[in-house]
Amino acid sequence: MSGQNSGVGDFLQPRATVAFDLTGDGRNVLKFGYGMYSLPISTQPLGFFNSNFASSYRSYSWVGAENPTESQLKDPSNWVKIWEQSGAATPEEADPKLKPDKTNKFLLEFDRQLGKNWALKFRGIYSYSHNLIEDIQLYAPELDSEVKYLLTNFESKKRDYRALEVELNGRIPGRLMLNASYTWSQSKGAVPGNSIELVNWDLPWWNGYGISIFGDRPMMPEGAANKELYDYLFAGVGGRGFGDEGWYGFLPYSVDHIIKLSGTYFAPYGAYVSANIEYLSGYHWDKKGLSNLGPYLLFPEGRGGRTTPPHMYIDIALEKDFLLGRGLKLGLGVNAYNILNSQRPVSFIQEDNSLFGQVWARQLPRWTQIKATLKF
Repeated sequence: MSGQNSGVGDFLQPRATVAFDLTGDGRNVLKFGYGMYSLPISTQPLGFFNSNFASSYRSYSWVGAENPTESQLKDPSNWVKIWEQSGAATPEEADPKLKPDKTNKFLLEFDRQLGKNWALKFRGIYSYSHNLIEDIQLYAPELDSEVKYLLTNFESKKRDYRALEVELNGRIPGRLMLNASYTWSQSKGAVPGNSIELVNWDLPWWNGYGISIFGDRPMMPEGAANKELYDYLFAGVGGRGFGDEGWYGFLPYSVDHIIKLSGTYFAPYGAYVSANIEYLSGYHWDKKGLSNLGPYLLFPEGRGGRTTPPHMYIDIALEKDFLLGRGLKLGLGVNAYNILNSQRPVSFIQEDNSLFGQVWARQLPRWTQIKATLKF
């Protein structure tokens, strides 16, 4: 194993925000912000990179007769080893130039005051995380397996986010508070950025900030003894020389358009009526292809090429406090969710088999909550 060559500078997180009062009266303000966020925990997989592989195993394939007897199943000559993962067969190395994952974020905002109690905001947001840490497989002709693992900053592992936002905030004192916004956004990446990624309806796969199967296809020259086997096993998982093989695209939490409207009306007799309306243009999703390694890991159509139907939430809440005396207040309220009782699909079965495209989850149906609080 090689050592990590990181210094204090790799963990610094500089951030700055500047604001310009364009008209000198505080009514028109232009803001610019930048921040770099370092993630020291992203180097945690270094703990697995030692002389003994974290998960050692051998895989065998049956080459014997059909419908074998028990004695034939126990005969080693009827089995052929196709893969061994171990410290000796597939050693691990750490790139001496390994750097922790970093994210760069940019913000450009214009705020304008409209009258005494209203403000309009325009925001542009861009962030990116490139060359994220991954363990990739490389050709190693000196080994019987002809491959080794390298923990490095993989050039095909990245995430990007960009958005344009418009937001209106205001109030009519004693009568109404209102917030309205529109967001256009795109979240893209080769991995989603959390600790797991679902590969079918009930099986998660470790594929996020930590190491994963992504990047494990080794580029091997013609004539290499194991080229045909590795091209078969690791086809579609990406690798140095192969690129991302469809892994980079819209992430599952990406929504192109979101409209939100929320407000509180101060009704007579001390009651409050709140409403929240939210429209989403649909989440991105994709078809998952079956990998020759086993799970549904691949993206035959590319990541995030499909979109769920748009859907809308309308929620209403009614609350009122009753004074009981001696500083005691009894609060009674009713919350009603999904007033339209829409139950549109929000996710589908993604595996490329006979169940592909069937609805996996729908928007929650209409439901009501009654609450009581005692304040003292």
